[in-house]
Amino acid sequence: MQIDEKLVEGLTRIGLQRYQAQVYIASVVLGDASAYLIAKESSVPRSKVYEVLDSLVELGFMSKVPSDKGMLFKALPPENTIDNAISNIVSAIDGVKKEIKVLQEDQIGKSSDPPIVIFSNTSSLLEMIEEGEFYESWIDNGLEIAMDLRKILSKKRCEIQTISSDAPLAFILGPIDSYFIRGRNGSLFMIKFSNNIMQQILGMVEKTKAETKEEISKDSGVRIIRETAIMSLVDKIKLVIPGYDWKTEKVLFWGTSDSITGAFKSQTPCDCFITETRLLISADDGRVWARALKFIQNMELKDSTLVITFGKVGGTENLTIKSIPYAIVISNLISFILKK
Repeated sequence: MQIDEKLVEGLTRIGLQRYQAQVYIASVVLGDASAYLIAKESSVPRSKVYEVLDSLVELGFMSKVPSDKGMLFKALPPENTIDNAISNIVSAIDGVKKEIKVLQEDQIGKSSDPPIVIFSNTSSLLEMIEEGEFYESWIDNGLEIAMDLRKILSKKRCEIQTISSDAPLAFILGPIDSYFIRGRNGSLFMIKFSNNIMQQILGMVEKTKAETKEEISKDSGVRIIRETAIMSLVDKIKLVIPGYDWKTEKVLFWGTSDSITGAFKSQTPCDCFITETRLLISADDGRVWARALKFIQNMELKDSTLVITFGKVGGTENLTIKSIPYAIVISNLISFILKK
């Protein structure tokens, strides 16, 4: 029998070896046949044919047919065997694509630049921030470019915290690169850390913190908000309220006010927390104010300003919260809690 080379080539492309392709083609033509006859017609050595036949049976291309003449072999219909082979190939390709995608995703957060780069040119510094992606930042308003940084980061919807220090600085966290900016002697310099370096630094800080059991720096020169990036609401409230236990007092809301007057005063942005039982305010200077929601007697919302009246011994006190995005949220949430 003359085996068609194009058929052999086609079958090898879908995963068969050459001997397997020759045996399968011969079996399709012969029908039920003995190993001897298949070896003869396929030009596969008799010493190899049983091994090849068994492999084709295992792959689902052929079946064994017991008979009075001994064991015969039969090629299964091409529409089944070849379709199955193609499905296996497609499945294998999909698997490879998924693995490659995982490898690509592993590269996210890894900068192709050197792990640490230092800049001193202000325009270049701001251009780098313009081009990057960031999710949280800490900025000292005394920094020469503080306003520029705030404008750029606000457009990127990056969370901005205010800090104060003897030497004005800023710290900006991103998924790929992070930046430390400091003003010194009338000039600026910026250090860019690739994400893998930042993870090592934060890991070392966490290890040190575990050994010393200190979360807040005692150095009066600079108030460090936290040694690692604040990634969750629970982390944030634990930072500003010593001894807070999230298991017994669930936090329902965390937002920022533009300013607060009345019982608590701050002309700079403050963090506002609402738990199941309390309203808590945290200022950048470390002050914390809290009142139980059950003492609220009245609330008035006008535009972006919310006035809350609390009852106290001998009278009442007002707290005025101004927040363009959150005043109405705070009002609605407190109203809902009080009605429960």
